[in-house]
Amino acid sequence: MDGDGPGRTPRSELKPQSAALEVVKRRAAPLSLEEQTLYLSLVDELTNEKKPANLRETELVAEIARNYVRMQRARRLETETLDKHIAEVQSRFPKPLEDGKALAIVFMEHGAQLESMQRKEVKIEDAWYRVMAELDREQTARPNCEPEPAAAGAKSKRIHLVRRRKQD
Repeated sequence: MDGDGPGRTPRSELKPQSAALEVVKRRAAPLSLEEQTLYLSLVDELTNEKKPANLRETELVAEIARNYVRMQRARRLETETLDKHIAEVQSRFPKPLEDGKALAIVFMEHGAQLESMQRKEVKIEDAWYRVMAELDREQTARPNCEPEPAAAGAKSKRIHLVRRRKQD
């Protein structure tokens, strides 16, 4: 079916997409050491903040951290790709172009690739927000949801900066 119709190119003859786009697209791309460190610190921080009470909530915390790391990776790759293309455009001219002009040329020449990277980044960001909302729903629906002792005690120890009215 692929490539059978007139004017269609078989998949085997299509040129591969850039490596940066492929890394963003792959969901299970291996994490670098720096990304692993970020992921583990995020999981610890989110666990301390959200205090997951069961396996489902713990998995949601891990998914939030994974999506955040993926989002940071996508943004970094987008920036690196833009920088690479701008440097390539600048090298074509004897006198350096203004950054705005070089960027415009990059978007004219590589707009489809950059738009695709942006769409993938938006998907990751949407997944991040969706999982955060799901964790909030899980925690509010939790039976016997008790307020944290620190939060309950903090209310009684509030400092009131407004004087109370005298009752006549």
